[in-house]
Amino acid sequence: MELIISNQANTRIPRKSLNKLFVKTLKILKKDKKDGIIELTFVSENTIRKLNKTHRKKDVPTDVLSFAYPSEKKLKNDLIGEIIIAPNIAIKQKNASGSLKKELNKLFVHGLLHVFSYNHKTDEDFCTMNNVEKRILEAK
Repeated sequence: MELIISNQANTRIPRKSLNKLFVKTLKILKKDKKDGIIELTFVSENTIRKLNKTHRKKDVPTDVLSFAYPSEKKLKNDLIGEIIIAPNIAIKQKNASGSLKKELNKLFVHGLLHVFSYNHKTDEDFCTMNNVEKRILEAK
């Protein structure tokens, strides 16, 4: 599996950290490393607001959006998912995690888990997803 990172925001992105986290996540989730492409794009607050309005009918900015493409609906170049993060929103939220790098890592893992079919629609789903997210972020 390949991670393609695109930065359309005016924020420095910890690419090396995100790539390491991607490999760690694939290992923990036991995902096939040859199974397609994940695109990670960093965008402005305005862009993510427009995407949120278009895809979720919510006219507010959000921190992360994820789109999963099941194998029967694969797009160009075996794209299996997209993760879109607004770093400016992450900057506002970083107090919870302590640093922008940690906040971006957290948002990336959260988005990646959504691509891999995790969700938090029920309390049980939330607990499962939260536990997996913590395990990935705390793994050495």
